[in-house]
Parts: sequence; C-alpha cells; structure tokens
Amino acid sequence: MDIRTSRFTMENITAFATNPPGFGGGKGQPSRTYKERRMSHGGTPYEVPTVPARQLKAVLRRGMAEEIIEREGPMDFVEYTRLSVGGVKGSDKAGKAELEEAREFLRRHPEIDLFGGGEVGIGRFVPSKVSIEPAYLDEADLGLLFKAEGVRSHVRDAELELLSEDGLKSAEIYIDANRARAKADAEVKSLKRELRKAQDAVKTGQGQQSAVDELNEQLSAADARLEQAKAVASAAGSDNAIGMPLPPTEYVGAGGRWSSRLSARGISKEQAGLLIRSLQRWADGILNDEGCRLGAYRSQGRGVFSGQMTLEVRDGGFRSVWKDAGRVSFSPAGVEIDGTEIGDWVASWDAWQRPDEKLVTSDT
Repeated sequence: MDIRTSRFTMENITAFATNPPGFGGGKGQPSRTYKERRMSHGGTPYEVPTVPARQLKAVLRRGMAEEIIEREGPMDFVEYTRLSVGGVKGSDKAGKAELEEAREFLRRHPEIDLFGGGEVGIGRFVPSKVSIEPAYLDEADLGLLFKAEGVRSHVRDAELELLSEDGLKSAEIYIDANRARAKADAEVKSLKRELRKAQDAVKTGQGQQSAVDELNEQLSAADARLEQAKAVASAAGSDNAIGMPLPPTEYVGAGGRWSSRLSARGISKEQAGLLIRSLQRWADGILNDEGCRLGAYRSQGRGVFSGQMTLEVRDGGFRSVWKDAGRVSFSPAGVEIDGTEIGDWVASWDAWQRPDEKLVTSDT
C-alpha cells in the first residue's frame, strides 16, 4: 500500500538553531541557520530557514532502530549502525567481504527497507520506501529569525536554571575565566605569527633583530597570562562541562510554524505501524535525549517541536483513490493517534513476527 501526508505541520516550541556540516562559518565564525531559496507568493525569491530532510529522516530511522532493539534485545555495534544509518563506510575490500553478511542481515530484517540502507554500506542496494521533504518555515514567520550576539558558553539557559546559587556562581566564574583564556590564547597565536614574520625578515636582511627580541618578550608575557587563565578555569571546576564562549549564532525564535511532506510507497501495514512507532520513539527521546528535538547543539538549545500529520492511504495501486486514514499528533508529551486505520497499522506491527521467528516450534 501507499501512504502520504495531506498535511504535515510542525511548530518549534523552543528556539531552534541548526548548522549542518558544510554550512555556515568556520571555527570562531558566526553560525548561520540552514536556508534554502524559495519563491514568495508574489514571485520574489527569498531564503527561508529549513530543517533538512536528512535530519527529519535520521530521527525517524534512529527511532526505528530503538524500536527493533527493544524487540530483539542488545545487538553489536555493526548491526546497530546498519539499522540506524545503513552501516559504516569502510574500504572496498572490507565492503566486498561483508556483502554476504549484509545480505543476511537484510534477510533477517526485511522491514529495514522502510528507510533504505542509507548512503553507505547496505544502502547501495536497498532503496528507501519513505520519502521526506525538508520542513520550511512559513513565510509569515520569517520575522522570528534572530542572531544571538556574544553567546557566552555552550551551557543552555535551562541548565543554568538547574544550578544552585553556589553552582551558578561557580559557572559564572568559569565562564569569565574561559573568556580570559580565549583572549589570551588568541593573543599568543597572533604574536607567534608576528614573530615568524619578523624572523623571516631578519633572514632576508629586511628586518631588525631588535624587533624579534621585543616580540619574544611580549610572547613570554602572553604565555604567562594564558597559563594563569588556564589555572583559574581549572580551579573554578573545569569538569562542569561549561565550555568556551561561542560565536554569534542565528536561530529561529519559539513559535515558528513549519511545513513538510512525507510519503511511503509499496509498504506493508506492519511497516506503516513501524513508521508510527518510530515517530513515537523520537517523541519519547532517542538515546536518552529529550523528545522531539531537532537541530544542532547550540547555547540557545536545539529546537523542541510539536506537530501533526494528516495521513492518506491507498491500497489498489496508482489508479486507486486516496482516502483519509487519520491523524497523528506528536510532542514531547508523546504521540496521539486519531484514526482507526492508523491504530490497525500499529497493532499489526506490534503483533508481527519475523519469518525466522515463526519457524520456532514447541514440544506441546
């Protein structure tokens, strides 16, 4: 059968910051929220904050992995990566040697083709049945895009609120010490660059040794300040996981409305139920993380989302008519299902047994 969303909307109920690999500034540079170019209703191009499709698919796939692990029990790392990301990339020789092992894994886990094999490993011969489009921020909410200047640390505001008065004071001391350490470190690196230039100039007869001697003195003093800043930070409790100051970060303020689309073709009722269970795992929190979170780790915190999918289904091929299947709402509080057909999918998955499980016999 085929399923699709006639409506798939989300809302970030906390600030949302994302900076995927390869996008935004480098080390020490401002982090930009990922955007794609779209056309406004008036025909004018504009850039809109976007949750990449790969992020949406990744959290659902990891949710699937947790769902299967709970049914089967612990598995080794290689099998987990095959479930969660499609395997890990190795050498061509190793890949060929593991090809039969991967095929056997697929035979034992026929439901994995719901999300395909990923971009590496078994992904080369297992296409995905689920297709997800990026989630775009509504044009009316573009005013929620902000830039946080002078971000002071990796710690999130929610974590600071959990600290006691003494703990908060210690955190502030450590943040200030880290700021001083960062400033001293930058000064040392700058002086080293100037010193190398001055030394090269002396070697070519274009510089004075007195300039080199002066820079060496300045560098010694800067090194001393850096060591002192490191000692203060360590004494303040460097193991409290509060990191170095961050550069400015672009983020979408709470209340942003997003829209996406999801579809799955040629899946079984059991796989449709597994898809809903995967969504539920994400809502409950994957790998002990908080539920319904997307985006990068930033001082503003990754975005916490809620949303709703209105699903349609057809089971007679391309010429059959789409019919309403119900709605699924999700939030950090969990998943709510409104629709008998969707409930039947989940029940089918919960009752499903693998082919090798059905072969187990009893003495009775």
